[in-house]
Amino acid sequence: MMAAVAAAAAAAAAAAAAAAAAAAAVAVAAAAAAAVADAAAAPAKKTVSTNQKAGSPPKQARQVFQGYVAALKESFGFVETVKHDKEIFFHFSNVENGESSKLELGDEVKYSLSSRTGPGGKVSAENITLLPKGTLATPKVLETVFNGLVIRPIRSSNPDQIEYCGLLAIDTDDVERSEQYKFGITGVVNKRELLQKGDTVTFQVDDSGWATNIAAVRKKLIATVDTVKGQYGFLNYEAEEGKKLFFHQTEVKDKASLTPGDEVEFVIITNQKTGKSSACSIARIMPVGGQSRRPLRLISQLKTRSLDQSKPRILVARQPRGPDGTKGFSHARGHIALAAR
Repeated sequence: MMAAVAAAAAAAAAAAAAAAAAAAAVAVAAAAAAAVADAAAAPAKKTVSTNQKAGSPPKQARQVFQGYVAALKESFGFVETVKHDKEIFFHFSNVENGESSKLELGDEVKYSLSSRTGPGGKVSAENITLLPKGTLATPKVLETVFNGLVIRPIRSSNPDQIEYCGLLAIDTDDVERSEQYKFGITGVVNKRELLQKGDTVTFQVDDSGWATNIAAVRKKLIATVDTVKGQYGFLNYEAEEGKKLFFHQTEVKDKASLTPGDEVEFVIITNQKTGKSSACSIARIMPVGGQSRRPLRLISQLKTRSLDQSKPRILVARQPRGPDGTKGFSHARGHIALAAR
């Protein structure tokens, strides 16, 4: 009887030991799982602390916009939105692939907006990328051609105005009551020829109600280039008394390199704010046959060289010498010497 009781007690103790061992195994497994979870979470915490400030919202991908190049200056420009309702500043350093030199007015581009704001809280464009021509859809152009007047230019022509887009009116006896149409940079045929208030134009209208194919009706003038100084120069034409007409290299068609003496065709525009005139839409007139003119230095030499055309020109190829080696006819000889006696 006592042996049976002892055996039962031993069995109970063994069972208790087994249960304790099982509990210890479960605890070890739980600890291992927690360690694995902590190890997995550690890199994520490091990424957050490295790329994102504590408490700041996660960074989102920037929205991509599309538009048109509306203005180009020395080192910056402006993009016109697809709605033609405003312009956005951009610096040439923000043009992708270093293609700022390839930009032309009216080019189709895509861009994003900078998270930084400039003076007055204005945003600027970044990541400007050229798009293939025809990427952006264009409205259908209606057939009728109108004669019109510029009521308001695009803002790039007059930075002081509040509205961005330009405004045309059909040229009638009562312009103030005639139909008016808005226009942007894409509606102008010659995008380098700045339209100004009061300019006479021809234009058409597209099916969205905007003016397009706008061409200025201006008198073409001809003059010669006086001087060129880097990116600007002057023409031999006096728009203001005693002053030669200023021009900028960006107004020269086909990016032609002008030199003093070149003959050019151009039109004159007047700055509405300063009242100063300058040449635009400048085209070099090539001589017949397309050959370039003589260099200016050669022309100058020919003008200053004094020649008497009434007398024959004699070129001495070799100074004559006598049999005795003396120069020319410095000594009388033969019958000439006798006659001299």
